[in-house]
Amino acid sequence: MTAVECNGCRACCRFQLIMLMDGDDPKKFDTITILHPEHGEVHVLRRMPNGDCVYLAEHGCSIHARAPKVCRAFDCRQFIAGMTSAHRRTLMRDKVMGEVVKAGKARLHTL
Repeated sequence: MTAVECNGCRACCRFQLIMLMDGDDPKKFDTITILHPEHGEVHVLRRMPNGDCVYLAEHGCSIHARAPKVCRAFDCRQFIAGMTSAHRRTLMRDKVMGEVVKAGKARLHTL
C-alpha cells in the first residue's frame, strides 16, 4: 500500500471505475464486466447506487488488506505532482476528479 495519509478522504473510492489489473483474481471481488475502449472486456469493482465503490464502508475500505492492485498503488499526491496548473484546472471542472485533485494538493507536502 502507498503511504498516503488519507485521514478519511476517500475521494479516490467514489464515482471512479476501479479496474482490476493483471494478477487480481476477479473471483475474489464483487465485479462487473465492461467494454473498455482501449483494453476490451475488463473487470471493474461494482459500484453502489450513489457511485461509491461497493467496498467503501463508513470508516474506509472494507477490504483494505486485500484491495486490488490499482487501489494499493494509487497515490493522489503522485497523481497530481507532474500535472501542469492548466491540467489541474481542467480536472477541477469534473466533480469526481476535482475531489481527487483537491485531495492530492492537500497532501502534496507529505510526498
